[in-house]
Amino acid sequence: MLKADVKLLDCMDKTLSYEELVEDYAEEWDGILSGNDAGADPSELKEVLEREGELGYRPVELYSKPPFTTITRLMQKAGLSTTDLGVFLRWKAKADNVKKARAAKAKKRKRTKKVDTRERFKSFLRSKRKGQSVVEL
Repeated sequence: MLKADVKLLDCMDKTLSYEELVEDYAEEWDGILSGNDAGADPSELKEVLEREGELGYRPVELYSKPPFTTITRLMQKAGLSTTDLGVFLRWKAKADNVKKARAAKAKKRKRTKKVDTRERFKSFLRSKRKGQSVVEL
């Protein structure tokens, strides 16, 4: 949402950190709201507000719909607090990251599978005995 608004207000600077970008956005937005920004178009402000309203960016609109209502109902049914859910989500994220790391390690191990040099050498010696050249291997 921030990136979309920053692009719309034309104050995007990719060299800035997130915090700096928020500060620039806030200054630009405050200038539009106060009417001190001579380059601002009031239709831009209207467009931003309409877009945010349609997409349901407000927490009241976002979290009062499924799947959040289902999560709330399940928490109440199981007697879980928001703290319990937070602990579970942190544990789940950590478990998912471990799973991804193991999969990446297995994939890397598979790509860099070592060649059995003893078998290659034995094959080379057998071919020499038979009179084959190294190029034929």
